[in-house]
Amino acid sequence: METLGILLLLIGATILRQVTVGRAENIPADAKDLVLAIVQGRFADIGAITAQRGLPANAATPVAGKITAVAQSAIATANGNALLTKAMALGSSARGYLWAAQGPTYYDCSGLVWKSLYDLGIYTGPRFTTYSFPLLAGKFATKVSSPAVGDIVLWSSHMGIVSGPDQMYSAYSTASGIHSSTISGETPRHGTPTYWRLK
Repeated sequence: METLGILLLLIGATILRQVTVGRAENIPADAKDLVLAIVQGRFADIGAITAQRGLPANAATPVAGKITAVAQSAIATANGNALLTKAMALGSSARGYLWAAQGPTYYDCSGLVWKSLYDLGIYTGPRFTTYSFPLLAGKFATKVSSPAVGDIVLWSSHMGIVSGPDQMYSAYSTASGIHSSTISGETPRHGTPTYWRLK
């Protein structure tokens, strides 16, 4: 188990470093494969993957059904960064904001978040709104108290994706379009937000 902890710590650090600098495509394939094998419970594949790294075949076999905190954190961070990147790509190619729109020409706030999740294959269910999001979010996200880049920020009448300290990217309004803005700037208008982190 000590070897497992060290291996997953190194893999997690590698993934986080590459994602942070915007180079997720540079993450070694065997590192991605190992994290996915652990998360998906494909324990038979883990031995072959660890052998590629020169470790004994059973070095990284976790207790069945357990996902390490390092693996969870690495995957959540990668998914969050992918979500923000996808939303910004969709937003930059759109003409602007339109209530109830879900792309590709126009988006509203929930339409942009839904389409980003849908295109990434993270959530392929029915279109949600700011009101229905909390009822569906448990399938792919967990409510958190401290926001990080890539988390979904939600009020009862607006939502976006955290893009930095006190920053979010969202389809904002007909007048201002799709852009980054401050989260704290919404507090007087919408109240205190909740934050949702992808699993």
